[in-house]
Amino acid sequence: MISSSDYNKIMREYEALRIKDRDERDARVDEVYAKIPRIRELDESRGELALKMVRDGSTGNGFVKIAEEKKKLLRENGFPEDYMELKYVCDDCKDTGYIDGKKCHCLIQKENKLLYAQSNIESVLERENFGTLDENVYSNKEHMSKVVRYCKQYADGFDPEKSRSILLTGSTGTGKTFLCNCIAKALIEKNYSVIYLTAIELFDAMAQAKIKDNPEMQKLYDRVLSCDLLVVDDLGSELSNALTNANLFFLINQRLQKSQATIISTNLSLEGMRDIYSERVTSRVKSGYDVIPAIGDDIRLR
Repeated sequence: MISSSDYNKIMREYEALRIKDRDERDARVDEVYAKIPRIRELDESRGELALKMVRDGSTGNGFVKIAEEKKKLLRENGFPEDYMELKYVCDDCKDTGYIDGKKCHCLIQKENKLLYAQSNIESVLERENFGTLDENVYSNKEHMSKVVRYCKQYADGFDPEKSRSILLTGSTGTGKTFLCNCIAKALIEKNYSVIYLTAIELFDAMAQAKIKDNPEMQKLYDRVLSCDLLVVDDLGSELSNALTNANLFFLINQRLQKSQATIISTNLSLEGMRDIYSERVTSRVKSGYDVIPAIGDDIRLR
C-alpha cells in the first residue's frame, strides 16, 4: 500500500489543485468585471446589504434579487450563469479527496495509479496491451480473434455497475494472462480502479487481512472488495485448502451481489474448478460470469 509520504504528496497535489481552481475563478471574475462593471457594483453592494440585514433584521430578499440580476447580465453578455463560480476537476469531493470523511473515487484512483507506478505490473502492462497484441501468434487464430474482439469490446464499453464478470479458461500458454493485462491496462487508462493479483497473492492477502495487527493487508483486502475491476490471474496455482475455498466463494459471491466485475484466468476447466473448489463455486461462476475459452498451442513454445 502507499506510504505516508506518498499519501502526503497526493494531498499536496489536491491543495495545489484547489489553488489553481481559485486562481482560475478569480481570473474569470476579473474578466467579467472588466466587461460588465455593473456586476462589480452588485457584488460590492452585497456587503452593505449584509450589514443592513444585521442592523434592521430584514430578510435576504435583496440577495436573491442581486443573484437574479447577475445571472441575467451574464446571459446577456454571452457568459454561462455559473461563470464566476469555482469549477472543480472533481465535483463530488470539490478537489479535497474526501466526501463525508470517506475517500473519494478520485483519491482512490490516484492511489491506484501510484501503486501501479511503483509495482512491476506497470512495466508488464507497457509490454502487454491491446496496442502490442499480435493475433498472428495464435495457432487457432479464428477462435482467438473472436476472443480478442470480445475483450476489446468489454474494455471499450466497461461499466463498473453493469459489466459482467469473465472466466478465461484454457491450457498453459494460450494467452489468458496477456488478455487480462490488456483489459487492465485499458481500464487503468480510463481511471477505473483496477486491482491485479495472482491467485497466490490474493489468498495470501485475504488470510493476512484477518490478522488484527496487519493494517496494510486489511487495506488491500478492502480494495479487493471495492475496486471497479478485480483481476485474479492463474487461479488454481495456489495451495488449495478449506480456507482458500471458503475465501474464493465469499469473494465471488460478494462481488456478484454488488454487481462488481471480476476477471479470473485459470488453466482449470469448469469441471476441474468444481472438483477443487466445490459445486457452489462453479455454480456462481456459471450464473454470473461469461466463460471464455482460450484455445490453441502454447504461444511461448511457438
